[in-house]
Amino acid sequence: MQVKVVNNTGSGSLGASGIENYSYSEDVTSLEPSEIKGGTGQVTLSAPGVYEDRVGNTHPNSLLLVNNTMMLTDSDRGSVEFQVKQISSTDGMVSIIGDTLQARLNSDRVAEPHGGSLANLLTAIQYYCGLVGVFPVIDGELETELQAIPVNFIGWSGNVWEHLKMLCAGFSLSETENNGLEMYIETNELRFRKARQIAVDYGNEVESRTLKIDSFEAAEKVSVYNYNTSYKLNGIVRETSETVSVLGYNPKNVSIVDNMQVEAGATITKRFSINASLVSVNQPVCVSTISPYPYNGLTGQYVIVGLS
Repeated sequence: MQVKVVNNTGSGSLGASGIENYSYSEDVTSLEPSEIKGGTGQVTLSAPGVYEDRVGNTHPNSLLLVNNTMMLTDSDRGSVEFQVKQISSTDGMVSIIGDTLQARLNSDRVAEPHGGSLANLLTAIQYYCGLVGVFPVIDGELETELQAIPVNFIGWSGNVWEHLKMLCAGFSLSETENNGLEMYIETNELRFRKARQIAVDYGNEVESRTLKIDSFEAAEKVSVYNYNTSYKLNGIVRETSETVSVLGYNPKNVSIVDNMQVEAGATITKRFSINASLVSVNQPVCVSTISPYPYNGLTGQYVIVGLS
């Protein structure tokens, strides 16, 4: 077995004798829809340090490796690219901790609604990955299958990695079996593939085996949320707290059903709760009367009373 580390960017280097030891941890998350636990990949290694600040036109000091991109290659187990996030030095040895591509996905973002005639599962994956500057790698056959699945996703605010996990578990790529999507890191790429297509035998790598069967809590409660969504262009949405109008019924397409009183020259702000994800809002226009019902215009309307 041969192990080497290459500094792909920036200054800094490690001792010529190579690394002493390394570890690469990566959590696996089940395709069970209710389970999204699991961290991101992390690389740790120890190697002799270099402490010269300048040699010719180079700057080899190992402490300068922080924030650099490095490649760890094991001749038996493959390669992984990581970004150095922490370096410590003790008695001539340096310890390095780095994050893989997954760390970029482990970030909070705000996603707009994704739907309409051109939206599908492939464009949704590309959009969510693009929020953190990651381009997903998907083979042509799988791309075609993903493009055939239309979507109308609500907007969300949260962790990109966790929402991608939920997306993978929430769709089946088979009409007869529950075959979801899998995503994984290969070197420095985020790849997607069909689940349950590859069997891997790790028998030779396992040092000990433990099996525990527990029937104390055999029953499991899983909450499933179904969003019966539709995509609207210039659509009308309404406030979630319904109030019967003075007409004796609830106008179907009226959003704001209460009145607001404003003093002359004053400005008020009010927050409305709606059951929709919005990309943009058309500003309402002032009219003399709001009728008829239902309202089919492209902008909201309001009426001002009490002016002299």
